[in-house]
Amino acid sequence: MDILTCKNISYKVKDKTILSDINFSVPQGTMTSIVGMNGSGKTTLLKLVSNILKSDSGEILLENKNIKSYSVKETAQNISMVFQNNETDFDFSAQQIVLMGRMPYQKLLQADNKDDFLIVEQAMRQTNTWQLKDRLINSLSGGEKQRVFIARSLAQQTKLMLLDEPVANLDLKHQIEIMKLLKQIQKQNNTTILIVLHDLSLALKYSDNVLALKNGQMCFFDSAKTVLTQENISTLFEINASIVGNHNVIIDNN
Repeated sequence: MDILTCKNISYKVKDKTILSDINFSVPQGTMTSIVGMNGSGKTTLLKLVSNILKSDSGEILLENKNIKSYSVKETAQNISMVFQNNETDFDFSAQQIVLMGRMPYQKLLQADNKDDFLIVEQAMRQTNTWQLKDRLINSLSGGEKQRVFIARSLAQQTKLMLLDEPVANLDLKHQIEIMKLLKQIQKQNNTTILIVLHDLSLALKYSDNVLALKNGQMCFFDSAKTVLTQENISTLFEINASIVGNHNVIIDNN
C-alpha cells in the first residue's frame, strides 16, 4: 500500500521554477532516498511533503488525503522531520528534546504524563541515547545529537519520517551508524522514511527506492539498483562513475 503519493507537483519562487511536474508514490514501510545535484529541489520537495510549503499545482496525498487539508497538529501526528542542522538556542537536556516529540498529542499547557515519559524512554533506548538523557544537547557530539533528534522523531510516533541530509556533517563511522539506525527503525516500526542523501553509496546500500532530481524535474524513480547505475549517475551529476561490488559508487575525478 502506498502511504505517500505526489501528483504533478510544481513549485515556484517568484518567477523561478524550483520543482516541475513531480510524480511518484512511496510504499508504506520503505526507505526512499532523494538524490541530485545542489539546487535540484531535494529540500524543497521535503518541505512540500511536510506541509511547510504549499505546492503551486498538483496534490500530495498522505494515505489518500490531501496534505493541504491536514491541520498543523494532524500533520505533526503523521509526519516528523529531522533537519541537517539541529541547533537550538536553549541548552535543553537530551530527554527534554525527545519529549518535544510528544507535543502534537498534548493540549495547550498540558504537562507530560507517564505515557509520554515511557514512549520517550523507549525511543531513546531504541536509538541508544538513554544514557545521554541528562546531558545538555549542545554538549553532545554531532552523531549523538542526530541520534537524539531521531529519537524525538520516533517519540512523535509518525508513520512518515523525513530527513534532510542527516549524515552530511558526520564522519564515516557515524554516517554508517545513523543509516543502520534508520534501517532498523524502518524494519522494526514499519516506518516509511524519505531521506535526502548526497552519498550515493549510502543511498545504494540502505535504500529500497531512489528518487533522482535534476534541475527541478524527476529523472528517475525506481529501486536503488535500477536508478543508481553508471549511466544514470553520469546523466544526473555530469560525471563519470563506476559501481564496485554491491553498493560502492566510485567517482572518476579525471
